[in-house]
Amino acid sequence: VGLVENGKMISAKAKGVGNPVYIVGSATGKDGIKGASFDSKDITAESAKDLPSVQVGDPFQEKLLLEATMELSETDAIAGMQDMGAAGITCSTCEMSAAGNVGMEIYLDRVPTRQDNMLPYEILLSESQERMLVVVQKGKEQVVKDIFDKWDLHAEEIGHVTDTGRIRYYMSGELVGDVPAESLVL
Repeated sequence: VGLVENGKMISAKAKGVGNPVYIVGSATGKDGIKGASFDSKDITAESAKDLPSVQVGDPFQEKLLLEATMELSETDAIAGMQDMGAAGITCSTCEMSAAGNVGMEIYLDRVPTRQDNMLPYEILLSESQERMLVVVQKGKEQVVKDIFDKWDLHAEEIGHVTDTGRIRYYMSGELVGDVPAESLVL
Protein backbone atom coordinates (compact mmCIF):
# COMPACT_ATOMS: atom_id res chain seq x y z
CA VAL A 1 0.00 0.00 0.00
CA GLY A 2 2.98 2.30 0.24
CA LEU A 3 6.60 2.79 1.17
CA VAL A 4 8.18 4.28 4.25
CA GLU A 5 11.52 5.98 3.91
CA ASN A 6 14.09 4.42 6.23
CA GLY A 7 14.73 6.71 9.18
CA LYS A 8 11.48 8.66 8.71
CA MET A 9 9.28 6.55 10.99
CA ILE A 10 8.17 8.00 14.32
CA SER A 11 7.96 5.60 17.22
CA ALA A 12 4.81 5.26 19.31
CA LYS A 13 7.01 4.59 22.36
CA ALA A 14 7.29 7.03 25.22
CA LYS A 15 10.87 7.58 26.32
CA GLY A 16 13.07 9.98 28.18
CA VAL A 17 12.22 10.44 31.84
CA GLY A 18 11.19 14.06 32.32
CA ASN A 19 10.22 14.57 28.69
CA PRO A 20 6.99 16.56 28.42
CA VAL A 21 3.81 14.93 27.11
CA TYR A 22 1.60 17.03 24.83
CA ILE A 23 -1.90 16.65 23.48
CA VAL A 24 -2.12 18.24 20.04
CA GLY A 25 -4.94 18.87 17.58
CA SER A 26 -8.58 19.42 18.43
CA ALA A 27 -10.14 19.99 21.83
CA THR A 28 -11.57 17.05 23.78
CA GLY A 29 -15.34 16.71 24.00
CA LYS A 30 -17.89 14.27 25.30
CA ASP A 31 -18.33 12.69 21.88
CA GLY A 32 -17.05 9.19 21.45
CA ILE A 33 -17.28 8.11 25.09
CA LYS A 34 -17.88 4.34 24.92
CA GLY A 35 -17.43 4.61 21.16
CA ALA A 36 -15.50 1.36 20.82
CA SER A 37 -18.19 -0.58 22.66
CA PHE A 38 -20.89 1.25 20.68
CA ASP A 39 -19.26 -0.07 17.48
CA SER A 40 -19.93 -3.61 18.68
CA LYS A 41 -23.65 -3.08 19.34
CA ASP A 42 -26.58 -3.77 17.04
CA ILE A 43 -28.13 -0.53 15.80
CA THR A 44 -31.73 -0.28 17.00
CA ALA A 45 -34.26 2.43 17.75
CA GLU A 46 -33.18 2.14 21.38
CA SER A 47 -29.49 2.63 20.52
CA ALA A 48 -30.27 6.11 19.16
CA LYS A 49 -30.03 7.25 22.78
CA ASP A 50 -26.32 6.37 22.65
CA LEU A 51 -25.56 9.00 20.00
CA PRO A 52 -22.87 10.71 22.15
CA SER A 53 -20.88 7.50 21.64
CA VAL A 54 -20.40 8.49 18.00
CA GLN A 55 -17.22 10.44 17.32
CA VAL A 56 -17.72 13.69 15.43
CA GLY A 57 -15.07 13.94 12.73
CA ASP A 58 -13.98 17.18 11.08
CA PRO A 59 -12.15 16.67 7.76
CA PHE A 60 -10.73 20.21 7.80
CA GLN A 61 -9.27 19.75 11.31
CA GLU A 62 -7.95 16.35 10.22
CA LYS A 63 -6.12 17.96 7.28
CA LEU A 64 -4.65 20.65 9.56
CA LEU A 65 -3.48 18.01 12.05
CA LEU A 66 -1.95 15.95 9.24
CA GLU A 67 -0.02 18.96 7.93
CA ALA A 68 1.14 19.99 11.41
CA THR A 69 2.30 16.50 12.39
CA MET A 70 4.08 16.05 9.06
CA GLU A 71 5.90 19.34 9.65
CA LEU A 72 6.70 18.29 13.21
CA SER A 73 8.07 14.97 11.94
CA GLU A 74 10.75 16.88 10.02
CA THR A 75 12.17 18.24 13.29
CA ASP A 76 14.17 16.62 16.07
CA ALA A 77 11.55 17.57 18.68
CA ILE A 78 9.67 14.26 18.88
CA ALA A 79 10.57 11.41 21.23
CA GLY A 80 7.36 9.53 20.35
CA MET A 81 3.91 10.13 18.90
CA GLN A 82 0.62 8.23 18.66
CA ASP A 83 -2.92 9.01 17.58
CA MET A 84 -5.77 8.71 20.05
CA GLY A 85 -8.07 5.85 19.16
CA ALA A 86 -10.43 3.81 21.30
CA ALA A 87 -10.49 5.02 24.92
CA GLY A 88 -8.66 8.23 23.94
CA ILE A 89 -6.08 9.53 26.41
CA THR A 90 -6.34 6.36 28.51
CA CYS A 91 -5.28 4.12 25.65
CA SER A 92 -2.57 6.32 24.15
CA THR A 93 -0.84 7.06 27.47
CA CYS A 94 -0.88 3.38 28.51
CA GLU A 95 0.20 2.02 25.12
CA MET A 96 3.05 4.49 24.67
CA SER A 97 4.28 4.01 28.24
CA ALA A 98 4.11 0.21 28.11
CA ALA A 99 5.94 0.16 24.76
CA GLY A 100 8.74 2.29 26.24
CA ASN A 101 8.82 0.61 29.68
CA VAL A 102 8.14 3.95 31.35
CA GLY A 103 5.24 5.70 33.06
CA MET A 104 3.55 9.07 32.86
CA GLU A 105 1.97 11.66 35.08
CA ILE A 106 -0.96 13.31 33.28
CA TYR A 107 -2.83 16.43 34.44
CA LEU A 108 -6.35 16.24 33.04
CA ASP A 109 -7.20 19.84 33.91
CA ARG A 110 -4.63 20.91 31.28
CA VAL A 111 -6.45 19.08 28.46
CA PRO A 112 -8.30 21.55 26.18
CA THR A 113 -12.01 20.67 26.33
CA ARG A 114 -15.06 21.65 24.31
CA GLN A 115 -17.44 21.44 27.27
CA ASP A 116 -17.05 22.96 30.72
CA ASN A 117 -16.81 20.80 33.83
CA MET A 118 -15.98 17.53 32.10
CA LEU A 119 -15.41 14.76 34.60
CA PRO A 120 -12.02 13.02 34.72
CA TYR A 121 -13.41 9.80 33.24
CA GLU A 122 -15.01 11.77 30.37
CA ILE A 123 -11.68 13.41 29.52
CA LEU A 124 -9.88 10.08 29.79
CA LEU A 125 -12.33 8.06 27.66
CA SER A 126 -13.36 10.65 25.08
CA GLU A 127 -12.70 9.48 21.55
CA SER A 128 -12.89 12.96 20.04
CA GLN A 129 -11.21 12.90 16.66
CA GLU A 130 -8.18 14.78 15.32
CA ARG A 131 -5.97 14.43 18.42
CA MET A 132 -2.49 13.03 18.95
CA LEU A 133 -0.31 12.37 21.99
CA VAL A 134 3.27 13.58 21.54
CA VAL A 135 6.25 12.98 23.80
CA VAL A 136 8.54 15.94 23.17
CA GLN A 137 12.31 16.04 23.62
CA LYS A 138 12.84 18.21 26.71
CA GLY A 139 13.97 21.66 25.59
CA LYS A 140 12.16 21.42 22.22
CA GLU A 141 8.72 22.50 23.50
CA GLN A 142 8.76 25.81 21.60
CA VAL A 143 9.26 23.98 18.29
CA VAL A 144 6.03 22.08 18.90
CA LYS A 145 4.12 25.16 20.06
CA ASP A 146 5.25 27.22 17.06
CA ILE A 147 4.21 24.58 14.53
CA PHE A 148 0.80 24.00 16.06
CA ASP A 149 0.20 27.74 16.52
CA LYS A 150 0.94 28.17 12.82
CA TRP A 151 -1.78 25.61 11.99
CA ASP A 152 -4.16 27.08 14.62
CA LEU A 153 -4.31 23.82 16.60
CA HIS A 154 -3.99 23.07 20.29
CA ALA A 155 -0.58 21.99 21.62
CA GLU A 156 -0.79 21.70 25.39
CA GLU A 157 1.66 20.13 27.79
CA ILE A 158 -0.45 17.76 29.89
CA GLY A 159 2.22 15.80 31.73
CA HIS A 160 5.63 14.16 31.64
CA VAL A 161 7.34 10.79 31.33
CA THR A 162 8.34 9.00 34.55
CA ASP A 163 10.38 5.91 35.39
CA THR A 164 7.57 4.32 37.43
CA GLY A 165 5.90 2.10 34.82
CA ARG A 166 2.59 3.53 36.07
CA ILE A 167 0.19 6.04 34.62
CA ARG A 168 -1.00 8.52 37.21
CA TYR A 169 -3.87 10.83 36.27
CA TYR A 170 -4.53 14.02 38.25
CA MET A 171 -7.43 16.47 38.20
CA SER A 172 -7.04 19.78 40.05
CA GLY A 173 -4.15 18.36 42.08
CA GLU A 174 -6.05 15.22 43.12
CA LEU A 175 -4.93 11.75 42.04
CA VAL A 176 -7.92 10.27 40.17
CA GLY A 177 -6.27 7.23 38.57
CA ASP A 178 -3.16 5.13 39.07
CA VAL A 179 -2.58 2.01 36.95
CA PRO A 180 0.36 -0.02 35.69
CA ALA A 181 0.85 0.96 32.06
CA GLU A 182 0.86 -2.61 30.76
CA SER A 183 -2.40 -3.50 32.55
CA LEU A 184 -4.47 -1.77 29.87
CA VAL A 185 -2.47 -2.94 26.84
CA LEU A 186 -3.43 -6.05 24.88
